[in-house]
Amino acid sequence: MRKTYEYRVAALDFIDKIQTNDEIKQSLVTDFQLIKERQNLNEETEFIELESNSEIFRIPVSDIYFFETITDLTKRKLSVYTKSQHFVVKGNLKSIETKSDSFMRVHRSFVANVNNIKRFDSKEKKLYFSEKTYCLVSRKNVVPLKNILKEGFVEM
Repeated sequence: MRKTYEYRVAALDFIDKIQTNDEIKQSLVTDFQLIKERQNLNEETEFIELESNSEIFRIPVSDIYFFETITDLTKRKLSVYTKSQHFVVKGNLKSIETKSDSFMRVHRSFVANVNNIKRFDSKEKKLYFSEKTYCLVSRKNVVPLKNILKEGFVEM
C-alpha cells in the first residue's frame, strides 16, 4: 500500500482471470478510453513534431507559448518555450509558422501561439504567456496582433 502512494498509482479496474478474452478486451478498451479522457489527449488535439540533435519531440500545440531564434553560426536552431519546459530544436521560424494556424510571426525573432497569450502590453511591445514568460512584438505587428487578440478577448 505504501508503494502505491509513493508512485502515485491508482487502480483503474480489476481484471479477473475467470473472465473470457472478450470481456478482458472490452475492459481494457474501456480503461484506455478513460485514460485518454483524463489526459485530455483526444483525436482533436493538434500536435507538431520538432527535432533536436538527438531527439524528436511530439508536442501538443496547445502547450506551446512561443519559438525564438537562437543567434548561432548555423542559424538553424530555435528555443521552444512551453507550459512546462524550455528546449532547443532544429528549424527556422518560416517553417514553424506554417505548422499551425495558431502560430503568428510577431517579431523577426519570435513566432507566438496566439491561443496562449494572457496579456499584451502595447507600450512595451511584450506578449505575456504567464507572469514571467513573454516575447517581444515588432512595431509593424502591433496593430494586426491587437485585431487578432480583440477577437479572442485577451487582456491588453
